[in-house]
Amino acid sequence: MERKVLAQRVFLVAFACLAGEMVLFRLFAFLFGHHFVSLPVALATLGYGASGTLSPLISERFRRFVFSLFGLSLLASIAVFLFLPLDVYQFFVHPLQWVYLGGLLFVVFFPFFFHGLLQVNAFELFPEFFPSFYALNFVGSALGVGGAFLLLFVLDELRVLFALLVLLIFAGNQGKRRLFALCFLPFLFLPLQPFLSPYAPSRAITALPDTYLLGVYRNPAEYLEVFASPHARSGLGLSPLFQGLPPESFVLIHDRVTTTYFPQRVNSAFLEHLLIFLPFQAFRPDRVLVVEERDGLAVYAAHAAGVQAIDFVTKSSLFFTFLKEHVPFFPARVHVGFPRKFIAARRAFWDMVVLRVPVGRATVFPGGFSFEEDFLLTIEGVKNLFQALDARGIAVFSLFLQNPPSVLPKLVLLLREVLGEEELRERLLVVKSLDFALLLVKKTPWTQDDLESIFSLVREYAFDLVYGPWGEEEMERVFQTGKRYYRAVCTALEGKGNELFDLRPPRDGRPYFGNFLRLSALGEALKEVGKRWLPFGGAGFLVVLFTLAVMGGFSGFFILLPCFLRRRPPSKYRFRFSLGGVLTGAGFMFVEIPLIVYLHMLLGFPLYAFSLLLGVLLLFSGLGSFFVFCRGTAFPRFLLLSHAVVLLGCFLGLFGLRETLLGFSSLGSLCVVLSILALVGWFLGFPFPLLSQSIRRTAPYLFGEVFAWNGFFSVFSSLLAHLVSLFWGLWIALFFAVLAYLVFSLLLYPFFPGEGNKANRS
Repeated sequence: MERKVLAQRVFLVAFACLAGEMVLFRLFAFLFGHHFVSLPVALATLGYGASGTLSPLISERFRRFVFSLFGLSLLASIAVFLFLPLDVYQFFVHPLQWVYLGGLLFVVFFPFFFHGLLQVNAFELFPEFFPSFYALNFVGSALGVGGAFLLLFVLDELRVLFALLVLLIFAGNQGKRRLFALCFLPFLFLPLQPFLSPYAPSRAITALPDTYLLGVYRNPAEYLEVFASPHARSGLGLSPLFQGLPPESFVLIHDRVTTTYFPQRVNSAFLEHLLIFLPFQAFRPDRVLVVEERDGLAVYAAHAAGVQAIDFVTKSSLFFTFLKEHVPFFPARVHVGFPRKFIAARRAFWDMVVLRVPVGRATVFPGGFSFEEDFLLTIEGVKNLFQALDARGIAVFSLFLQNPPSVLPKLVLLLREVLGEEELRERLLVVKSLDFALLLVKKTPWTQDDLESIFSLVREYAFDLVYGPWGEEEMERVFQTGKRYYRAVCTALEGKGNELFDLRPPRDGRPYFGNFLRLSALGEALKEVGKRWLPFGGAGFLVVLFTLAVMGGFSGFFILLPCFLRRRPPSKYRFRFSLGGVLTGAGFMFVEIPLIVYLHMLLGFPLYAFSLLLGVLLLFSGLGSFFVFCRGTAFPRFLLLSHAVVLLGCFLGLFGLRETLLGFSSLGSLCVVLSILALVGWFLGFPFPLLSQSIRRTAPYLFGEVFAWNGFFSVFSSLLAHLVSLFWGLWIALFFAVLAYLVFSLLLYPFFPGEGNKANRS
């Protein structure tokens, strides 16, 4: 094959493969109910690693069809999403669903396998030009990320995959073969969607009589279906004394898994009996900020109580579009932006801030977690929240109650960390209805008038007081109901945790408020699987562990097993080069995964952070790789020794500038972040090309094996980096990355020109 043709195909396959990875991210987001971004990353690295060990077993004749096989594997991936009856709602009921999940992962891994095989072919055919191919692969991958982002504006996920297939066939062939691409054009106009469970909200809601679809909205990061329903569904925290019916509702389905009910019309009697109405009626604030309360009840309650200025902030542009098109009167100024950034900028000071604790992400799996954190429920985020309140302002947290209590004590422990135990005891009030609660924290201690006002309203509407700043005797008299939650609050105020749940206060460096799992409680979760609905007990985490086991099994079978079964010529460099492949694979993943989470704080959606980070890293890694090809061999030791130091400096800069970047405009913070990420990407492009140059000069037959170890540890590291970030924090994951690259630099140092360099002269 000519070098020019091979270069063209490397570019095209890289473009299509990374665009497909972006689409997989969206598909897995709503198939599993949370943004498990490391799953498509693990699939990609599995394919690349398997290509390294299996390539010697593949005949030369078969390799000539790699480009065509990549297209067929892309088509097979589309088919498996369309027809495989994978039903995540039955994972803990029908074991066959785990087989379906394994089959899905197996089929989707093949496009990445053929992508990796094409790179191995490029090294074997033109080893001296491999850094240029590697650079071209990075640039194509970066453009693929951007291309998928643009395509997702106009097409749904499966039609984007068909569009990539058409582009691949048309651009990669000539003459009559291009006409074959026209066969797939009709699929771009068909209403394709992946197989959805009958229990999925977007299917179950249509079973209700007189419920009909009003519209579908999408952008690359979101998917929103809006239904009109004549049934009464709104009414979180409704008083038992309310005699009427809740209003008819709009039903909003976000990403096919999360359901929100928005009232079509409201009346004063309904609003006055809502728990959320209580703080507005008791304290009569003038300026109120409502954060992401997408059922609209807090805004309507504030308006009914006579609040003069109501601000509403949401990061969802699609929800804003819904309000404009279907809600003729919404009594609030709506701001579209990431709430943490909006509040940190402190554009105004409010008498009251109301926000919903977003613990409903795990709609399918209790105990599941999400990459989609709002960064307000961290120590630093709560501090920003109190800074945005005026001198006597009140923060109101609304939340669902769980039994046994988990969210409530975790929130109390978080506030205790910010305010201190004694201060919080004087400022805390907790009020509940049947299964919904308000936690109120005032910036100054409650006055007697405040407490009397709250107490009279609680009695009037038959709500329950859970906790307040009363003496012990008064507490025994006041708290006649809900003792379980009262004890949970008291225990948290003392700073005590829980044996079953992880209640550590989140920080910006470990922002997972929705993760309640203790690793020691996995045994308890296993006992309860399939027996009862265990809220936030950790069952959802079993899906992550199962995925890790499946990916580990695939990695062992496709990567390590072929590597050890085939005849391997002896080499004194095998361990050193294999360890270099391990370190580069693990290092890249331990940079990528935690930075995606951290950038989410600045950009608002995991897909935005994923696409920006991946695009910039791949583009500048490609440029760094090309620099190694052109000039890097002139001073490789400098590149090696400076590598870990520069990465550490970039990470310190990103985290050290957090508050400054939050205060900047979106464009300003984006420019700063892009410049730092570009430097990170540039230096991440050096290690593997330098490793490949060392292998080419000393032991070229080891390249496939090293490529395999690189892929194998990339698979595990993409998942492990996720878990390390979850339990120990983003900084720990980034520290592992710096350590991996530091060891790599010392490992490869003797192989490049320098005084007394015997390895190079040999």
